[in-house]
Amino acid sequence: MSSPADARTRIARQLSTIPGLRVYDTIPDGAFLAPFAMLCPPKGGDPETLDGGTSWTFPIRVVVSKWDGPRAQRALDQYLATDSLNSLRAAVELAGGDVAVSGITQYGKLEMGGVLYAAAEVTAVILA
Repeated sequence: MSSPADARTRIARQLSTIPGLRVYDTIPDGAFLAPFAMLCPPKGGDPETLDGGTSWTFPIRVVVSKWDGPRAQRALDQYLATDSLNSLRAAVELAGGDVAVSGITQYGKLEMGGVLYAAAEVTAVILA
């Protein structure tokens, strides 16, 4: 059984194997340089450990480039594909047997600081 901090560390370590991707295991202060993946605070269960029957979800925000239409969308797709060298799904699932990807949401444009970016949110689940 993993603690959320342990799982977050394992996920961040695996994401850091994706070439060129900056990885933040917590939400940092300051500016971000794309492409990056950021592990947002976990949801569910006790704040320190997983207890029986509890699962945790970690939203992982991936931001790949400024939005410029089809080119930005193709770049984003490379991070979300299951068979790509840049696959977030594959990297997350290599973080350990208790970690899986349950879905991808908020795919498309994301405004940050008045600028549109190509982004999505990948949901990682830690199973108890």
